[in-house]
Amino acid sequence: MTYRITPTPEQGLVALICLGIHLSYFFLIKTFVPFFGKSRRNLSWVLTIVSATVFSFSGLYVLIMHARTTLSRPIPYEQYSHTPGVGFYRYDIPYTPPSFEKLSATEVLGRLDTVALDQSLLQLNTPAQDQAALVEARIAFYKEYDCARAAMPWYRRAIFFDTRFQPAHSREGQYIVIFFTVYLVMDLLCGVRYYKEKISLLAGWVHHLVYIVIAYCAVVVIDEAHSFAACLLIEVPTVIIGLGFLDKRLRNDNLFGASYLVFRILFDFALMHEYIYGRPSMTPSTKMMGIYKSLLHVKFFYDWINQQIRLRRSAALAAGKESVQPSILDVKEESSSESSAAHLSDIDKQGHEFEEPKTVLKRRPTVKKPKSDQNGVTYTNRVVTTLNVQESTTAPRLRVVNVSAS
Repeated sequence: MTYRITPTPEQGLVALICLGIHLSYFFLIKTFVPFFGKSRRNLSWVLTIVSATVFSFSGLYVLIMHARTTLSRPIPYEQYSHTPGVGFYRYDIPYTPPSFEKLSATEVLGRLDTVALDQSLLQLNTPAQDQAALVEARIAFYKEYDCARAAMPWYRRAIFFDTRFQPAHSREGQYIVIFFTVYLVMDLLCGVRYYKEKISLLAGWVHHLVYIVIAYCAVVVIDEAHSFAACLLIEVPTVIIGLGFLDKRLRNDNLFGASYLVFRILFDFALMHEYIYGRPSMTPSTKMMGIYKSLLHVKFFYDWINQQIRLRRSAALAAGKESVQPSILDVKEESSSESSAAHLSDIDKQGHEFEEPKTVLKRRPTVKKPKSDQNGVTYTNRVVTTLNVQESTTAPRLRVVNVSAS
């Protein structure tokens, strides 16, 4: 099998048109919308949000137009046929429901030798009419069993997608993937010029260059542009998180997490499942890239969940810290068993539980009597018991003030 490396003149013309579209709306927004033009952070999201919105609608269009789901008319698998030399499967086959001949009781008894039935039914001591009814019920059971086996592909399409009728290469899919490739190039070029600090090594250069190579191979080399375009529906979470970065009022972490789970985990898994098992035209290397992409999405979702857990814990700790504002104006002598009226909280900054503070009592320094060691040398230790008034603690701290030897 030979692969084409250079793009066709039509593909080059489409790339130039897409480049003009990206340049036009980017500089129009930068010039006439101060919200984006005066902020590099906001300007870095212009190309991403506009392109992700286009990819979301175009990916949905490609998926509905060609991929069959449970909303499509079921087509028996025996009518599937591959068009040799074209590289895609037929998706315009009309559906004709199978017709089953209803047999009478006499015909059933006459065809018992040709039907794979339990011959023990002939030995039953029942009248002929009851015998025929039992045989017909057994035939109906076998027909239902056969229909259930034949319906398994339909149930499979109800959960996943039927990509056997999806073409590998289509003109609209080719245009969408070229638009995506030009967006990646434009984001790098405009990032170097206008928002260089926003283009990181991993999420910027490595991510964009790898996807440029994959998209180029999908359009030019392996002719799988339509399959690639159907995957662009996973850009819906990008639109949601981009709007949240631009305006804090539009930020919704729960909505982003739900959309990420639906589109980049469940939808991507269903689509990759069909591409792996239902697309013999795809090369093993292409399928491996799809598997790696799906695992990467799972890893990102796992990291996002851990991030949300940390943020919520930090918010809870911050709320607990704000509620703890001890203000001790007077210190009066009380019994150690009585509690003070200081403000209590459940959690402090380090996450430890507070104990109920007790009244701070000032004690006089205690001077211990001199002690002598075995050699007759006398030592004097003056130990002062101190309490920190600002710290509500239950145990006093001992501090050695003076150590002298006589």
